[in-house]
Amino acid sequence: MRSGKYAFIILLSVAFIAIPILLNNYLLIVILFVGAVSLSYIFINNLIINIRELLIIIIGLSIILPGIQLTPSFPEIRPEEFLIYSLFPFIFLHNITSNSLNEHSLKFTKYYLLFLFLAMVSTIYGVQILNVNTGSRDMVEFIKMGKYLLIFLAVASSNPTERDLKILLNTFLVVMIFSATIGILQFYNIFGFSSLTGPIYLGEKIFKVNERLTGTFTNPNSYSVVLGFSIIISLVQLLTEKTHNRKLFYVFTLGFFSICILITGSRTGLAAILFSLIILLLLFLRFNIKNIKSIIPIIVLLGVSFTVGVYYAGQDIVSRLSSGVNFLENESLLMRIYAWYLNIQLIIQSPILGWGPAKEMFTTVVDNEYILIVRRYGIVGGLAFMMIYFYPLWVSFKNFIQSKGDKYALIFTVTIVFFLISNLTNSVYNHIQTMDTWFIILGVYLGMFVKNITDKKTQD
Repeated sequence: MRSGKYAFIILLSVAFIAIPILLNNYLLIVILFVGAVSLSYIFINNLIINIRELLIIIIGLSIILPGIQLTPSFPEIRPEEFLIYSLFPFIFLHNITSNSLNEHSLKFTKYYLLFLFLAMVSTIYGVQILNVNTGSRDMVEFIKMGKYLLIFLAVASSNPTERDLKILLNTFLVVMIFSATIGILQFYNIFGFSSLTGPIYLGEKIFKVNERLTGTFTNPNSYSVVLGFSIIISLVQLLTEKTHNRKLFYVFTLGFFSICILITGSRTGLAAILFSLIILLLLFLRFNIKNIKSIIPIIVLLGVSFTVGVYYAGQDIVSRLSSGVNFLENESLLMRIYAWYLNIQLIIQSPILGWGPAKEMFTTVVDNEYILIVRRYGIVGGLAFMMIYFYPLWVSFKNFIQSKGDKYALIFTVTIVFFLISNLTNSVYNHIQTMDTWFIILGVYLGMFVKNITDKKTQD
């Protein structure tokens, strides 16, 4: 990734100053956009931006800052989107002239473009054949889907390095510590944080501020996903790190995030992370059987952390988690099953191509990513969507085997499995805060790490 002058810091400063005012002054949106485009123009004229630091800032913005709700009828705007929409197109266009996308990045892009194409076909089919009413919310859905690809392309084409990946993963952990700390202060109303930051992050859902840990998100189930990702990173780094001080850092993050995921009260999140950690440890031992003794203190740490989490979570959350075992008494699950049944009926009516987003007609809350995607884009669109997960999973797992236990390949393999499980009762792909960060990190991995392995194999 290139380094140079810090033009984007100016843009970030403008954004931070303008964001609070934007809530009451729409004119500043135009001013901020013009400023962003102006700086982008300067960038084109040989003012090189430090891409790594730009990505660090975007990860921080996406996790920490709340969205901006301009009007009740229009989806909220994320602060990091000002940077993404104004800078990333120029970054990608600048990079693509040097043919900088490697084989794996290109293949992932093709699968994603196939998914986008089939989604558009489904939308046209819904409008022309099924008489679906469309609106601005459907257009925003496609803009969001395109934004994810833009993030990936801009990052993957920037010639990222292994050092970039290491820095971004550690940055993500630090940002998550800050986010989870805010969540803990809100949840227990320490220093009055429930009324101080609660309304900023939860808005009209402020009544839930002391019910479940939401951190800097609005939904505890969505927050459990980024906590699970943090736990996976922490555990892999702890297993492979040699430096004592860094090991202590990962011991802290692993324990802290394990406690936090329990306090979210997310039953799927807890089940998904436990299953994923079992897979992680088994894969690690595949090439590190001599280090089996190092697993014991980590299991003890996880056990103590979960015990502390249960103790401090409160009786309501403990009851919620334990109710997940008894399906007949689990009202939340029964409501989800009913929602799945209603959406499956819609799928049966248009199984091949679906209905399109159809946000004006159907609910966006399905609590199952796979049912939602197939309802929208049909079986063909659903299969293309699954390749967005399966292709990086295949690449990372293959590299894990070929490299005999590479830690970054292990992180991505287990994380994607964790996402796939979470999608059973969650909607990971449709959560902007999570996906903005994920596509940045995925872009770095596919853009550099796989290429490095290929180069090493060629040399050998």
